[in-house]
Amino acid sequence: MGFPTLQNGFKSTLAIAGLALGISAGCNTDSEADGGSCVPGQVNFCPCAGDLPTSPSGTQTCLPDGTYGLCQCGDVTATGGAEGSTGDTAETDSDSQGSSGNTPNLCGNGFEDPGECDIGPDGDMQPCPQDCPAATDSSTDSDTDGDTDSDGTTGAVDICAGVPIYVGMVPASPPIWEHPGFGAGFTSGTQACMAAGYEGVCTYTQLEEASAQGDFAAVPAGTTYWVHRVVATMYNAVLIQPDTRSRCDDWRYGTNDVNDGEYATVGAGALTFTLDADPNPNGGGDASGLDCGGLTRSIPCCNVCDG
Repeated sequence: MGFPTLQNGFKSTLAIAGLALGISAGCNTDSEADGGSCVPGQVNFCPCAGDLPTSPSGTQTCLPDGTYGLCQCGDVTATGGAEGSTGDTAETDSDSQGSSGNTPNLCGNGFEDPGECDIGPDGDMQPCPQDCPAATDSSTDSDTDGDTDSDGTTGAVDICAGVPIYVGMVPASPPIWEHPGFGAGFTSGTQACMAAGYEGVCTYTQLEEASAQGDFAAVPAGTTYWVHRVVATMYNAVLIQPDTRSRCDDWRYGTNDVNDGEYATVGAGALTFTLDADPNPNGGGDASGLDCGGLTRSIPCCNVCDG
C-alpha cells in the first residue's frame, strides 16, 4: 500500500508537464491542438467553462495511445478526447442556479473516469487513486505468506482492513474552495488536500466508512466538515438524490439564496451527517446549518489503501 506521509509536506505524484490551453465556446480543446503527442501517464492542465486562460482548473491525462483523455472539470467533464474534439457537456448557468444538471463525473466520485487510473512510465501514482480500487484475483492465493489454506482453498487477507481512510483536513474553509492556480471548486479542494500531504477530498461514502471504523476518535467533538455527496442515500427514511445545489454549486458558491451545503459533525468519535432533503434554497425540508454563506468548515481529506 502507498500513502503520503501524513506529517510531512506535499509530495507531488502527478507528472505535470507543460500547459497547453485552447478556449472554444467557453470550454476547452485538446492539448493536442498543435498536432503533437504526449507521454502516457502525463498530466496537463486544461481549461474548464469560465476559466481564465491563466488559471485553468481542469486536468487531463495522456492515454496509452499517446493522446489526451477527457478534461476533468470538477462536477462535469469537458470533452476533448483522442480525436481533438472541442465539444463539451459542461453545465449551463441555469443548471448551477436551479436544476440538478449533469451527473457529476470527477475525481473522487467513486467511479473510474477516463485517465484517472493510468500510471505514468516512471511508476507514478494514478492521477485519481481514490477512484481506482486495487484489482483482486480470486483465483490466486492472497495470503500474506503465500500459502494455501488447509481446506484446499486460497485465503484472501484484507491488508487494508483498519487502515485509516480519513487522515486529515484543510481547516476553516469557506464554501468556495480555492487553491492557487486551480480556480474555484472541487479541484481546488483536492489540490489543497494534496498540498497538505493527503491524496484527496473525502467523498460522502468514504466519510461513512471512516466513521464506522473509528477514524474520528481523536478529532475534537463539534468539528464540522463540508460533505461532497455524489450518490443517492437514505436520509430520515427518504431516498435523497445528489445535487450540485446541495454542494454549494460544487464549492463555487458563497451566499444563501440559491444553494445549500451539506455537512457532518464529529461527536463521540463518529460523524453525524446533516444532508439536504430539499435542494431548493431554504426549502421546507432543510435542516439547520445548511447555509453556504457566512460559514467555514473543514475540508476532509482521505487516503486510499492500495492493497
